[in-house]
Amino acid sequence: MDWEEARNKAVLWMIRRGWKSKTAKKKGFQQSLFEHTLIQLDILLSLLPILQHKGTFGLSEQEARVLWVSTIAHDVGKETEAWQAYVLGRGPVISHCIPELAKEAVADLIAQYQWDDEGLPDELSGVLLHMKASRTPTMVLSRAITKHSLPRWKMVAEMVDAIDNLASANGLFAGLASLEQGILGPCLKTTYHLVSSRGVSTVLLHKAVVDTFVKTGWAPLIHYPNGTIYATRSLTDVFVPDRGIIAAHLAQEVKKVMSSGFADRVVGSPVASMVPKPELFDYTEMREYLEVAASRVSGKSFVKKKDSVRQKVVDRYLTTVRSLQDKTGYDLPKKSIDNPDLEYQSNRLSRAHPEMVVFKLFKTVFSEKVIDQRRFILPPAKMEDLNSRFEARLRDDSMTEKYDKAIRKAQKDIWKSLINEVSKAYDKRFGDGAFKLLQQTSSLDVAQDMACSVDLFWTLPSSHLIHDGNDLPVEALPDKKRLDLLVETLSQVAKDGFSVLEDVNRPRRIDPHSIAEGFLVDLLHPAENASLDELVMKQLEAYGDSKPLARKTEGQHLCPICNRHFTGGTGARADFLSNPESHTNRAPAHGSPGYIVICDACKFERFLQQQILEGKAEQMMVLMPRMNIGHRSGDLLKRKALQIWERMFNLMSEDNPDPYERFSFSLIGEIARRLPEHGIELVSPEEFVRLFTYRTGVDRSREYRRQLKSMLTEIGDGLDEWNQYFGTDFQSDDDFFDAVEDLSITDDSGELREIRARAYKLAPQMQLVCETPHLILVPIRNSIGLAKDSEANAAVRELFAMLIVGLALDASVAVIRDGEGISFAGGEGVARVPPVPALRELIGCEWLGLDEAYKWVSAIAAAGRLAYAADYPERSNLYQILSSATPGHILRRIETQSKGGYVPLAYYSYLEDIKEVLT
Repeated sequence: MDWEEARNKAVLWMIRRGWKSKTAKKKGFQQSLFEHTLIQLDILLSLLPILQHKGTFGLSEQEARVLWVSTIAHDVGKETEAWQAYVLGRGPVISHCIPELAKEAVADLIAQYQWDDEGLPDELSGVLLHMKASRTPTMVLSRAITKHSLPRWKMVAEMVDAIDNLASANGLFAGLASLEQGILGPCLKTTYHLVSSRGVSTVLLHKAVVDTFVKTGWAPLIHYPNGTIYATRSLTDVFVPDRGIIAAHLAQEVKKVMSSGFADRVVGSPVASMVPKPELFDYTEMREYLEVAASRVSGKSFVKKKDSVRQKVVDRYLTTVRSLQDKTGYDLPKKSIDNPDLEYQSNRLSRAHPEMVVFKLFKTVFSEKVIDQRRFILPPAKMEDLNSRFEARLRDDSMTEKYDKAIRKAQKDIWKSLINEVSKAYDKRFGDGAFKLLQQTSSLDVAQDMACSVDLFWTLPSSHLIHDGNDLPVEALPDKKRLDLLVETLSQVAKDGFSVLEDVNRPRRIDPHSIAEGFLVDLLHPAENASLDELVMKQLEAYGDSKPLARKTEGQHLCPICNRHFTGGTGARADFLSNPESHTNRAPAHGSPGYIVICDACKFERFLQQQILEGKAEQMMVLMPRMNIGHRSGDLLKRKALQIWERMFNLMSEDNPDPYERFSFSLIGEIARRLPEHGIELVSPEEFVRLFTYRTGVDRSREYRRQLKSMLTEIGDGLDEWNQYFGTDFQSDDDFFDAVEDLSITDDSGELREIRARAYKLAPQMQLVCETPHLILVPIRNSIGLAKDSEANAAVRELFAMLIVGLALDASVAVIRDGEGISFAGGEGVARVPPVPALRELIGCEWLGLDEAYKWVSAIAAAGRLAYAADYPERSNLYQILSSATPGHILRRIETQSKGGYVPLAYYSYLEDIKEVLT
């Protein structure tokens, strides 16, 4: 039997009956009738190989068919208007076991599959006896005296009940209990995995655990946002996987994410921390880091500042450089010192900006911000000597303290040898005492950096650093050649410095296995072998010690993000958290300032987020199953999400063949015009992306063309040079620009594509993190709201996007801010109302369920269509329409804003949609 084909037919049958928009579950969690039934079919598909095995029930083909049809049709009574009114709280209690409707539905299904109707009585029994409340003496007796074709018809009916109970269970543990208590329990060996949600790492953790369980021989039955229930035959030798094996799989997933592009993440901001993530630093990539640092600032920006601003900087620079010459005797060119001309000095300082940042990165690398001397491993001979000298430390605590001091002194000696070697190599190239001057610089200070680093480099004769150089100073070299020379020179200095360290002490990027071990704390089952008493004592101890140590990186802590206890940790710089130095009850109210300390898992989580998005995410869209999802439906959800993402990415990236066509969640008016009449829940990936696609306006299109023309000057000055450069023969600028836009010019180097991408701002503003159906994340670089939006208006746009995503993908959706944790389980509803008080008060709840979701989609879409005509202030127009006292107020507003007081007829239907939520 081709059960996959049977599943596809069942899907079409349910859609035709309108089950996508019918509610099946509302207590505890919400699911549509379509979702709820499909989950049960997926459970059955996973169980069939076990149920048909001779060592268990040995189901025959006919019994499997009866079980299949009964599972599809058992809730058919829930499609009636009367039962829908009951489940939504608008009508009296009513049973959904309706014999006439069940008989019609089963007969229709049998005809759909072209199966004989011999099993019709058995299938009806499976439908009518699937729930305890319907097993009245009368119903049971009537089914018992019915002539069945299967001797085990009652067993099949009990299987329908067991599968329904599993799909209806409110949570993973309730699902396990239902399996163990039902008819399937004796023939199954079951287990589960359970995780604590953190973010991107949770997606990878789910993937690693599921893959490990499947390879071990377990079949996934049903997924929850926080785990999965697995099963196999009871008499098999399949065991629960070891945490070490799971960690190895997780390390492979982490390695895939961390495969490339580290230089941009390692090099920070010139006005903040140049190396905000020292754990990602790798000494073998020093050249790449220096090159990225050179690109962090422009060599043309300073000269464009106001005269008064530049004059202050130039005056400070000249004062600094003269003072430096008096103190050190450096022979700086008289022309540089004695020429007070503003334009001349401004031009020098502006051109030097990239080199200042390169020097600043180099200086930061050779500081304890990046290289932690406490991590240096002493040579075996040194350790043997210390151990023999302090043998008594095992018996005397005071000797232990002296031993620790001796270790730290030996580590400091290694640090000194490194810095001495770097200083020697640096001074050899830039002059005696140059490295000491470099170390005196602090945050980016143009005057100080120019005098203490760049000037020393620029005054050197080029022959000092270049093999075929001459006596002209380095300053005379073209900007790019001079910058490349600096990167090359400092790379060599770094190489000389690191050469004095043993390989084990050279700074390397933290390996994926260490990161995976950090994330393994979120795996709650399979559990770590630890005493509960020991765990409780550790938590109590951490709680007692954490407050005075909240801003110190030693001792025990409670993580301010995830609340886990840990030892050590990392100061949470602004690169990790917003306002890490702000007041917190985790630290003493009065004390020394500093950064709060976070655990390694939270730190690594932010590494992964920034690695995936290539920057910080301002918001994160979170998708979860509405409580649970079957294994096959989960695979289809993942596949649909990936198909949507592929199309979205093409619109946002340089591969977009039409740079004027864009993707945005924000433009409600545009989206409303494209909402399908056949229902959001039935849209294909292509239709979904089309909903959020728009074309740029005329003014913006012209601006893009102007930017393109400006950036093309990087490769040529005008059409003739562009034609020569690319081997083309265009007759006008516009013809050339058209060809650039539609990617019709041969561009083997990719240089033209890069310019086009920058000019038209073709860069992904979001990413997709999707490995399993448990948790799907969409990190978003910029917020969904528009620039002029008030907080409430932006929240309306967020909610509209979430509702469409949730309905289209049959998922629960929420948008969380940077630093906000995932505090929901997935069964709350379709979309979480953004935590904006005005909107929460307007809607009256935290989550919108299925019954309310469609009304609010229509209402917000209508508000988007009316926003222009109502002419409310742009920053609050959507919210003002939705919070109006009555539709009449909106109508009156439109009348007063229109010429002649005319209101188009179509607007009345929009007002009707808004009326649904106003009342």
